[in-house]
Amino acid sequence: MLEFNKEKTSAIRCLPKTKFTIPEGITHIEHSTFKDYPLIKKVVLPESVISIEESAFEGFNALEVIVLPKSVKSIGKNAFKHCTSLKYVVLSEGLTSIGESAFSECTTLEGITIPNSVISIGISAFDTCVSLKKVILSEGLTSIGESAFAGCTALEEIIIPKSVTSIEETTFFSCTSLKHVVFSEGLTSIGESAFQECRSLEKIILPESVTSVGKRAFAQCTLLEEIILSKSITSIEEETFFSCASLKHVVFSEGLTSIGESAFKGCSSMKKITIPENVLFIGKNAFAFCSALEEIIIPKNLTSIEEATFSFCLSLKHVALSENLLSIGEAAFEVCTSLEEIIIPKNVVSIKKEAFWECISLKHVTFPESLTSISETAFANCKSLKEISIPKNASLSFIREHSLIEECEKIISTTLKSTKKDSSN
Repeated sequence: MLEFNKEKTSAIRCLPKTKFTIPEGITHIEHSTFKDYPLIKKVVLPESVISIEESAFEGFNALEVIVLPKSVKSIGKNAFKHCTSLKYVVLSEGLTSIGESAFSECTTLEGITIPNSVISIGISAFDTCVSLKKVILSEGLTSIGESAFAGCTALEEIIIPKSVTSIEETTFFSCTSLKHVVFSEGLTSIGESAFQECRSLEKIILPESVTSVGKRAFAQCTLLEEIILSKSITSIEEETFFSCASLKHVVFSEGLTSIGESAFKGCSSMKKITIPENVLFIGKNAFAFCSALEEIIIPKNLTSIEEATFSFCLSLKHVALSENLLSIGEAAFEVCTSLEEIIIPKNVVSIKKEAFWECISLKHVTFPESLTSISETAFANCKSLKEISIPKNASLSFIREHSLIEECEKIISTTLKSTKKDSSN
């Protein structure tokens, strides 16, 4: 039985019973009415109820079925949180909002259909519903909160309706069984870590309306093989595709201008990548540990290669550096063990320490006149290096100790090549 308020319009507290029908006339199920109550397995709500308040059924571990009448407009924060036996939920047309953590940790819930009347799903609304396999989102939905479906490890497919313009951070974080995601035209942004650790996801096609993808949005999606980015995306943020170990094919937009730090670090199946000509910046470690990468063409507008950008690309054999390149950063090509030759472009002025450290197959290096600084250990442990070509007119003011010869015992010649200006004199 229930204890009511003086007006008998609100239920205040549940008294012991295993099955309960709430009488007509009750309009609100208030805070903690059934919270942590261990016995009741079934609750029947009347058509008079218009709201389920905060924590109304929280921790109600015996509850197995709940059918919300059409009169219910809102479900409050934590309303059904940690109802660990709840398997079946019916949400009726008329419901407009599902509150923060409303069904969080309902570990036996297997499916949910969001009615067309629902406008918003709150933060962590279905977080850690580990048995949830099927979710149908309504076309009227405009807002899905952060972590709304995070940790739903059984979820296999999701279709984002056209009415949703943004996917917030960690919305589908660690949905490890998620294989298929359909993004609709109208979506403009995907938040930080939105699909991180979705380890069953295989392919991503972003609609042209998407203009931004956040940090780590698809990081550690270990089965992801193909990504087609929209033409509207101008930058790839830090670690966006970090450790996508199966990634083989990426289609960039021609309008792309920057690739963030560690954006593709650890994408160990990617053999070739074509970076658009308009890219002006590639961050630290952007392609580090891409161990299958064989060839890279640096876009013409790039002026610097940052720290460890291509480090540990063990299969990298061919590198075409941009004519506008000015500097090669620390450990930029460190341990690129298949690289045999490198021609430093005519405008490069500095090569930082360990830039080509332990490139054990590197045999020939050609330096330009513009080079003024080669830092210590830039070519250390290049054990196959046999020939270094330096123009006579090179403005190289110093080569720090060991920068060329440390552990490069096979060097047999250092050639000073005449420039056209020299030969005319």
